[in-house]
Amino acid sequence: HCAGSARKQASLAPLLALAVAESGTRVLLSTPSATGRGSSAGVLRALGLRPADRAEEVAAQLDAHRLAWWPLESWAPPLARLMALRAALGFRNTAHSLVRLLSPLVDGIVVAHYTHPAYRASLAAAAEQLRLSAWIGRGTEGDPVQWAAEAHPPIGLLRGTPLPLLGEPPAAREATTLIAGDDAATARYTQAVLEGRAPRPAAIAHQVSSLRALAQAALAEEVP
Repeated sequence: HCAGSARKQASLAPLLALAVAESGTRVLLSTPSATGRGSSAGVLRALGLRPADRAEEVAAQLDAHRLAWWPLESWAPPLARLMALRAALGFRNTAHSLVRLLSPLVDGIVVAHYTHPAYRASLAAAAEQLRLSAWIGRGTEGDPVQWAAEAHPPIGLLRGTPLPLLGEPPAAREATTLIAGDDAATARYTQAVLEGRAPRPAAIAHQVSSLRALAQAALAEEVP
């Protein structure tokens, strides 16, 4: 997840991750550790989550909560430094595209997102070549939540082989009053949704179902 200074919308990636974990699927979140405007890291800290420094901590968090947060700086410092150049240069570099398909896990489902439609085909082709299990969808301002299908339905792959996903996301984005940078408010909203005190956005509910189905398909394939 990479947010630029022009970001206007709050990050709901933590809500998506927590909702997937709540559904019974283990989730590893990897973000830059900086808490810039609209960053997932700021919301995660406001939720009281603690980043892991080592693989052993990741395993312990996954066992205890089905969710772990491992900042990019902890498992790929050179890549984190390359991505941080965006703040100095004012624009993205190739690392911001490549990192979407990278994972510290030997096996797992990569949730990859893009903003510009041209990246849809290139990310899918790379995932096929690398034989990745992945969910690829058009995000918003760097958030891996696909709010609307538009002309770009999400792509699911199981070890490089395309799979059908569960229908299409809603036709339009659901508005929230959250503002990028107000991490405390976003954290309160996230908790309210998870606890049933606020309605769960249809787009997030759909994506949770798709990721859950993809995870189950991956597990079924591993059974001898």
